[in-house]
Amino acid sequence: LNNSKSDLTVRAPRAGKILKHESFTVGKDASPGPVCTVADNQTMKLSLYYSYAYESSIYVGQKTQVSIPSLMKVQEGRVEQINRVNFISPEGGTFFEVVVSLSNPGALTAQATATATVGTVACAGSGSFQANRSQTVVAMTSGEVTDLYITAGTRVSAGTALASLGGSNVNDSLENAAL
Repeated sequence: LNNSKSDLTVRAPRAGKILKHESFTVGKDASPGPVCTVADNQTMKLSLYYSYAYESSIYVGQKTQVSIPSLMKVQEGRVEQINRVNFISPEGGTFFEVVVSLSNPGALTAQATATATVGTVACAGSGSFQANRSQTVVAMTSGEVTDLYITAGTRVSAGTALASLGGSNVNDSLENAAL
């Protein structure tokens, strides 16, 4: 086995919130692979489309007013990225993508939708939020799940232990490898 002691503790690679986790049960064997997804959702991103007629009016860093119907709130955001794609609507309009970032007041999820105005320019329709960054955490080795420290929705810091693997077979292999 290529188990090393450090591989037996699965740790969060970054600070964030546990969005989902695989079905692990203490006392059952786990194989190398996905453990959970950790997302930085303190900042959210929103992808929206604007008409090319307003291309020269929108720039990176510009303030936006984001309307979030589920929170009945308008919140300030900023243009983070402009992608010169050619999205064509069913009506024949041509649009480019604008990615807006904003602070999460705490209730925004990927299911929430919003629109935004940049100056006086309105987007063509609503978009859904995404976490600023997300990463799938992977177990590097197999073993019996000896401890599980995660629940969906838990906030973690970088380096936080999420699960421990072990069991008599793994411990015997590590001892034999040390000989």
